[in-house]
Amino acid sequence: MTVRYDVTVAWALSPRVIAVAAPSTAITIQDLVDTIRYLEELQVDLSFDHLVNAGGKESLGENAYVGITVTLRNAKLAFEARPPPTFVQCKVSGGNLVAIDGAGNSMSPIQTTAYTQVVLAQSSSPTIVESGTSGLTPEESAQLAAIDPDLELIKSAVDVVDAKVVDVEKVVKDNQALILAT
Repeated sequence: MTVRYDVTVAWALSPRVIAVAAPSTAITIQDLVDTIRYLEELQVDLSFDHLVNAGGKESLGENAYVGITVTLRNAKLAFEARPPPTFVQCKVSGGNLVAIDGAGNSMSPIQTTAYTQVVLAQSSSPTIVESGTSGLTPEESAQLAAIDPDLELIKSAVDVVDAKVVDVEKVVKDNQALILAT
């Protein structure tokens, strides 16, 4: 666990600001989580709602793990403003960083500051992507194609049976009428 002592939180703001002090120009997602968890546990900060939800790092086997994703809750990450005229590039890496506002709506996780340019290096684990195509194998697709004509035959057979049932019901009614007439 790495706690960064150059990170502070402006708890009273909305959204809250998690600030990385100069001269630091980088922070990893894991360091951010460890530091925020530490700050949240301090006696002074217990009266405030927690800042982050974090997930990931599930084992995929063979020393492979899912990446970490952090959701800042009504909070943004900022690198301390720098003096002009030169911009300083800062980097957030080692996972995914997203943010939601107090109402749960998505917002940018980065708070802009003077003369800093923040690069958010997002990671991508295997993802589910929806497309307009089927996920069937060619064999499964062929099996489904073979079922379709069979269904049409079954529908035709049902229609024939329905017609026969109607004919039988008519014969029964006619016979009942004859019996009652005699």
